[in-house]
Amino acid sequence: MIYSKSLKRSEGMYRCVDLGFHAPALDCTSSLTIDIGKYSIDVCDGLKTFRVKTKELHELLKHNPGRVYLEPSGVYHRPITRFLLKNNIKVFYVNTLKFKQYRDQVRPDHKTDASDAQIMHSYIKSFPDQRRVKKVGHTLEPYLRRYKLLSDALTKYKNFLETSQIDQDQYNTEYLTDKIKELKKEKQSLEKQIEQKIPAKLRKKFGITLTATLLTLDPSRFPTSKHWTSYLGLKLRTYESGTITKNRKITKKGYAEVRRLLYLRVMTLLSTKTEPYHSYFHKIKKRTGIGLKAMTATMRKLAKHFWAETKKS
Repeated sequence: MIYSKSLKRSEGMYRCVDLGFHAPALDCTSSLTIDIGKYSIDVCDGLKTFRVKTKELHELLKHNPGRVYLEPSGVYHRPITRFLLKNNIKVFYVNTLKFKQYRDQVRPDHKTDASDAQIMHSYIKSFPDQRRVKKVGHTLEPYLRRYKLLSDALTKYKNFLETSQIDQDQYNTEYLTDKIKELKKEKQSLEKQIEQKIPAKLRKKFGITLTATLLTLDPSRFPTSKHWTSYLGLKLRTYESGTITKNRKITKKGYAEVRRLLYLRVMTLLSTKTEPYHSYFHKIKKRTGIGLKAMTATMRKLAKHFWAETKKS
């Protein structure tokens, strides 16, 4: 699909010509910009815009791109980025917020996938300092995904087993008991594999699950510990206007699952009186008089400690 700007350019309208998969090769040895969709992606080389189905990404290679710029868009950009990196193409992520502000200034009354790809090409010329991507995800991600599936399955099977035992359903009780044993065995085997892939020092201090989860977020890419805690949603929100000052609460942005794991790890550390986090928690609690504030402050301190440990290694 080729979009031509020959008609009604002032009104932001585009004439579409369906060329199927026989689109002519474009002279775009310098860079391509991509607007990602679920089933298709719009690509611009600065002069022309064409559409490629997501399942047929090999069509991009016919245009011999040197660099590719795209917006991170949840799960949809990850397979595209992996494909491009696998074919030794330089990939750069465009800042989503800055690009949105730029697009609203350039063309606030017209937003399509094709226009986004075109505007992105002018954006990277005005702001060439984009973040280059050298890898996507972490090697622990598939292990953690499997670990979560096993944990959820175990919880469901245990609930079914309790119901079957109450109803005296011998047939299903035997089946569920065997199934739970299989899942526990697989979970233990998976935990051993995860242990081998994370540093022993971090595993000892922060636990297996929390260490693996935080490592997948790559804390070393953040310049300071404040950026890291803000990413996790542990930064305090400030609101002041004249004489009005609202209570400071955490933003709760980022991953709720990570905050849950931090909470559980802090609870484990507080059970040991010789632990430094134990004295820190009670010091904050004595000063504020609120246990939840002390818990949040301890979670933030634990997250900063993890960031510092990863920066050292």
